[in-house]
Amino acid sequence: MLQLLPDRPRPRPASFRDAASHAFLDDNRKQIRSVGQPEFFSPPALGRRFPSAASTLDMTKRPSFVTNKPPIAKSQPSPSAEFVADENTYQRFIENLPVMFYAVTPTPPHTPIYISPTFACFGYPLEEWMTDSDIWDRVMHPDDRDHVLNATRDAMGKGEGIDFEYRVVCMNGSVLWVRDRSCFIKGRDGELLCWQGVILDITERRLAEQELVKREKLYRTLAATIPKTAVLLFDHNFRYTLADGQQLKNHKWAREMFEGKTLFEVFPPEIADEWAGYYRRALDGEDVTVEMENEDGAFQVSVMPVRDENGGIFAGMVMWQDITETKRVHDAIKESEARYRQLFENANDVIYVHDLDGNYLSINQVVERVLGYALEEAMSMNVAEIVVPEHLDLVKENLSKKLTGDAAQTSYEVDCIKKDGTRTTLEITAALSRKMASLSAFRALRATSPSESSPRKLTARAKSVTAIFLKMPMT
Repeated sequence: MLQLLPDRPRPRPASFRDAASHAFLDDNRKQIRSVGQPEFFSPPALGRRFPSAASTLDMTKRPSFVTNKPPIAKSQPSPSAEFVADENTYQRFIENLPVMFYAVTPTPPHTPIYISPTFACFGYPLEEWMTDSDIWDRVMHPDDRDHVLNATRDAMGKGEGIDFEYRVVCMNGSVLWVRDRSCFIKGRDGELLCWQGVILDITERRLAEQELVKREKLYRTLAATIPKTAVLLFDHNFRYTLADGQQLKNHKWAREMFEGKTLFEVFPPEIADEWAGYYRRALDGEDVTVEMENEDGAFQVSVMPVRDENGGIFAGMVMWQDITETKRVHDAIKESEARYRQLFENANDVIYVHDLDGNYLSINQVVERVLGYALEEAMSMNVAEIVVPEHLDLVKENLSKKLTGDAAQTSYEVDCIKKDGTRTTLEITAALSRKMASLSAFRALRATSPSESSPRKLTARAKSVTAIFLKMPMT
């Protein structure tokens, strides 16, 4: 701690006009009045030990003091009464501000002159700030104490002001971040009148900054470990606060190209203008996804809001992934599906899929010609509504063979009921398809007719058709 004088008993001044400061003010009363209306000052009274910070007010030429002394009522105003009245007005003004003010005498033992009531936010009795010379040793966080007090000693020796941010341990054990600014106040002739300061509670800002640092560290770790990905974080001014990931290197970009710079400083106007729209939408709470292709490949870019624990949006994030290979595979699958779908729809046989309960999942349009049902109507039906009742057990028996593994594929004949109520005999070749842990039956149907050269040829053809569609995903 900053030890300015050895310990010795000190009476508590009732106000700046009493005790240690009484003579000081008497000597300077004429000068204070001569410079016009008094102004207020700020920061903490620490007695013989204190940290402080540079005042935000320029008070080097117009000193004043604030105390808890009530105004003196007199029948006739006098220069002294005018001074006290002005002092009382500024005292009330200061005490209604959401900041903490203090002042101490400029020389050791730095007797406290004033402590604003807002110091009560720390939980310690106000009188301790006026009488306990060790209070700043007790309330300042141990990790900050030596730095703040040593720098204060050095600044006071040079006649300079100070601006610090440090932690205060409250009486209930909680910790607050404060910004403490203080300096010497001088009279017209340059004499030191007091050391004054102002303290602001900056806990919310510091916690937000710490949370942002923590989140940025997490995002940087994710960006560096997820393959084929890059992550950018930007603030409400479109200024990048983080840039990392494999895709930066793939594009021959560096973090330094982004971090600390705005969207408009990094990219040419035509690109920046387009992406500024996406950034605004993200900061308004919208998730935006854009797919783009260029000579380097195909990419999916997501622009999304980043929220704090209360749901507030404090930043935006851009994440882009190389989806070149994924898109190539997807396009190949779509092409394959289109090719098989064409075969499915143009086949001469009825080809359908039903689930294990007999509900049709997919069926081609040949059903309209063979059975007379419209496609939409057939899709709403069950196997039990088409196969005649006396043949349902045969259907279930053949399905059971495939479920138990006794047969990979079965062929059999059943009678089916057409739309007009007549019957037709169909030969069914069926196999099972396992998709997403469920079983679906793929079947090929064809009405028997005298034109067929033989049942054997029919069966071979049905099996051939079914084999093609067993490879085809049905939807």
